[in-house]
Amino acid sequence: MDRQVVMFIVGLFFLIVGCYLRVYVNVEDGLAFVTTGIFLTIVWLADYCFRFKKEIKNLRKELDELKKNLLKK
Repeated sequence: MDRQVVMFIVGLFFLIVGCYLRVYVNVEDGLAFVTTGIFLTIVWLADYCFRFKKEIKNLRKELDELKKNLLKK
């Protein structure tokens, strides 16, 4: 499994467990779980955005190369 997917799943798991503890069990540690879940989810989103930008840049380079090759023919 990809690192991004694992980070996203773990972040959502912590968020769900923290929300459950805060709402139904009223445990103060639930706030720590919620904070950790939100943090991991935000880190996942930022990491995904940076990787997405790199992928777009690579695709643009490939597209430019293909255009050059077509114009040569």
